[in-house]
Amino acid sequence: MIISLLVCDAIALVASNSLGGITCLADRLTVTHVPDSQPLGEKVVEMSPLQIAIVGLGNVGSGVARILTNHADTIARRAGRPIVIRRAIVRDLSRDRGITLPKGVVTDDLESVISDPNIEVVAQLMGGLEPARTVMLRLLEAGKNIVTANKALLCEHGDEIF
Repeated sequence: MIISLLVCDAIALVASNSLGGITCLADRLTVTHVPDSQPLGEKVVEMSPLQIAIVGLGNVGSGVARILTNHADTIARRAGRPIVIRRAIVRDLSRDRGITLPKGVVTDDLESVISDPNIEVVAQLMGGLEPARTVMLRLLEAGKNIVTANKALLCEHGDEIF
């Protein structure tokens, strides 16, 4: 649960400021602290939602999806705009994830994320090294901003990813 909360916090930071937050590029990863855009008690100014994808809907990914859906108003206030899960990529569509997402969101088609220009941020939450490395590189090549909880991947392939 702690990792899911940290991932959600990182996504909110990206949403809160287009110049700050976490920007993952093929040659580097920059992490900057961006203060909350609004106190939690204030109403969110209408802005276009940040459309995200989650790659990997296991323990961490389903936890992130649950937090983003169950606490959408709080996260929107913190991020300064709503965050919408546009796609959730899984290996096995038949497996129960313990969360219900809108029809068409859960898919096994990674290309639907890579080719969608409306998806600005991807929470890459697959474990292990492969296919996580290949997926990460494809997302970076497509210009996606990435938040990940896969420390093993960054440790083993950090030079290639950054």
